[in-house]
Amino acid sequence: MAKSQETKVRLCTREYLMMLVINFSLIGAFYSIAPIIPLFAEEIHGQEQANLAVGIFIVPVIIFRPISGYLSDRYGYKFIGLISVGLMVLSFVGYALVETGDQMVLCRVFHGIAYGMSIPPVSGYLTRIVPATRSAEGHSYFSAVGNLGMTLLSGTSLYMADHGQLMLVFFAGIGLTSLAFILLAFVRRVEVVVHETGEISAVGLEEHMKMRDVIKVILPFASIMASVTVYTAAVTTYIQPFSKEIGLEGHDWMYLMVNSIVIMFARMLIGKKVDRSERLLFVTISLGCFAVGVICLSMGNGPFFFYLAAIANGLGLSCLTACVFSLAIQFVPESRKALASAIFYTIYDFGACLSALGGVMGETFGYRLTWLLMSPCFAVAYVLAFRHLRRTPPPLVESKHHIEKTKIEA
Repeated sequence: MAKSQETKVRLCTREYLMMLVINFSLIGAFYSIAPIIPLFAEEIHGQEQANLAVGIFIVPVIIFRPISGYLSDRYGYKFIGLISVGLMVLSFVGYALVETGDQMVLCRVFHGIAYGMSIPPVSGYLTRIVPATRSAEGHSYFSAVGNLGMTLLSGTSLYMADHGQLMLVFFAGIGLTSLAFILLAFVRRVEVVVHETGEISAVGLEEHMKMRDVIKVILPFASIMASVTVYTAAVTTYIQPFSKEIGLEGHDWMYLMVNSIVIMFARMLIGKKVDRSERLLFVTISLGCFAVGVICLSMGNGPFFFYLAAIANGLGLSCLTACVFSLAIQFVPESRKALASAIFYTIYDFGACLSALGGVMGETFGYRLTWLLMSPCFAVAYVLAFRHLRRTPPPLVESKHHIEKTKIEA
């Protein structure tokens, strides 16, 4: 029996590593396109459509992400994942064929549909192969790899664009998404759950919880992240005009680089500690880090406080993400994990959409004052965290009635 369990855990590890590479490829491919849209629009003489192409992307993502989560739980993560990632490949082929601004907008809509659909089956599959006792650690590594893809590929694409190799960015995107498709084709089809003992069992895909109940469970946790994201996304989006306002023009990209590196490494180091500690404590630490970041950006002068804010904000986001998502996802049945993940990130995205308020406030009051004016969002996040993380009931467990016999496939 011990030998059998060891084999199963080893298979799970292989699947987990494959999912890490898939996440790196998908996130990296997405962020290779994001920073070059204005340059691409200029090259195809579509400057008038550039802002529309940037803004319209989030609409299909928000619409199709919950749909993908529902379909993944109902028809299987691998099946929906292959369809979604296949659409991602086609979207990058579309970028390579675009010749006008209108075509670019249509391609962005198609890319938004594909990207929105691709994440729920991948993150949902991950929840099935990570033991509950290592949930925060498993999701932290997963997020860290995605952050690495974001940092590495966004910088690489800008380098390629600056050297007149814009088309190579699209071909790199085709290669990365194709790699994700191939790897996903080789992961096991069965929807597996890893128990604390290391045993793996298959779980039926029936609906055990209605969508409104999933939303009710996920909403408070996702609202914590959305509240904080209003600030973090605003800082990231408007760091260029802010750095110019405080006399540090040209330091904006270094802020983003320092912030991304801190997030990547902090997530890898914090995850294991979160699994073994009181999560409300880590939420308190994370909001304390954000307070330091706000003070540095609003009152500090010079590069030291500027980069200290990048470090503080990165640490705060890392602590909070590791606590909240891994905990929220445990409070829904196994058969609704993908839908729960999709709902969580959809609400998260609403926080990112509201970050546009930072630009309006920055132009009106100045960005220094804007960061202080946005600080109440941390109070909202802490009230929600104190209410819902202080006394959390044990995670939901599938009843025997809903658990099918083991159907592990080689």
